Amino acid sequence: MTEPRLRFPRPPREREIFCNRTLNLRSIRAIGYDMDYTLVHYRVEEWERRAYEYMQRKLLDQGWPVSELGFDPQLMIRGLILDLQLGNVLKANRFGYVKRAYHGTRQMDFEEQREMYARTVVDLAEDRWVFLNTLFTLSEGCMYAQLVDLLDRRQLPEVVGYDGLYRRVRTSIDEAHVEGQLKAEILAQPDRFVEPDPEAALALLDQKRAGKKLLLITNSDWGYSDALMRHAFDAHLPRGLTWRDLFDLVIVSARKPDFFESRSPVFEVVEESGLLKPVRALRDGGVFLGGNASLVATSTCPRTCCAGGRRSCCASWRPRWRRWRRFGRNRISWRGSWRKRKSWSSITASFASSSSGSGGSTDRSRARAPPRSRSRLETCGPGSPRWTSGSRRWPRRRAPPATRAGDF
Repeated sequence: MTEPRLRFPRPPREREIFCNRTLNLRSIRAIGYDMDYTLVHYRVEEWERRAYEYMQRKLLDQGWPVSELGFDPQLMIRGLILDLQLGNVLKANRFGYVKRAYHGTRQMDFEEQREMYARTVVDLAEDRWVFLNTLFTLSEGCMYAQLVDLLDRRQLPEVVGYDGLYRRVRTSIDEAHVEGQLKAEILAQPDRFVEPDPEAALALLDQKRAGKKLLLITNSDWGYSDALMRHAFDAHLPRGLTWRDLFDLVIVSARKPDFFESRSPVFEVVEESGLLKPVRALRDGGVFLGGNASLVATSTCPRTCCAGGRRSCCASWRPRWRRWRRFGRNRISWRGSWRKRKSWSSITASFASSSSGSGGSTDRSRARAPPRSRSRLETCGPGSPRWTSGSRRWPRRRAPPATRAGDF
């Protein structure tokens, strides 16, 4: 049986996109991109080797014997986990169980691994574990594993634990980034560190012409981002277009992942030199520094009520628990304490008795009790919107036992 002829030639396997669910792009109005290792791909071995050398230089200045060490690109991959309590490098499955372990650069045998991690489940929320989830962490993971070997041989000048060893490595690489020497070297020789990708610019241009709103949100500063994007995109765009014409909104120095949880202020970059101006809302076509995800969601919302930048006008971006409180107020009310809650029938009876006992007449047209609320059994019973007649299944929340007749 012959295979059907494809209308378009199939791209190489390394250019294909794999997903585990169906996504209809017609329902997507805005698409956000990161810059590093998303729009701009670095030569991993070259970039991480230079980052390792800058980190090694920082440790040498502190008197640590790391001059004989070297970056090993085959030692680390993205997705490994550092155990700061025992100084191990782990590979865990999706359930948190350790499948393979290294102590420093030495692979542990099965018996040693089982004795150490048989009853341990990796929880990345704990401070004990460090997840190497980006390509930028390969150099620090390699340095940490090599320093564990030196610590076990007692060749380090200071008495530090495995967790203190990682903090020293993390501080050294952060200082290298803050000083800007590594970024300055990349901008001086971009062809050495950046892989060219002509198809990336054309893909963004197609999305732009399809009516999508494109966002660029990066942790890099404005000077570095502008120079690197000009090098990676401007040469592959039609004449007269620059990379700024592709994006409706550009945010630099976003400080992700805090960008998605904090309420940091936002500043607009008003000049190419980096002059900043404080603002309260985002506008299309601008370049901004800092900010938070709520401002981005408000600026990309198509409703006219969000034009003023009010955070509470549209709840489409709000977390699930906030939307629950905003739109499910009645649902929360009947999920309260079962024994302490009174039904509307008992409240109506007490209202009528108090009115007649005080000598006043009860005028039903003027003094009307609130409408009777459904109890949990009535809300969950047949005939309610939450009752599934086809499958005859009860809802997940079971009704509490009846305590008094007034509850019904």
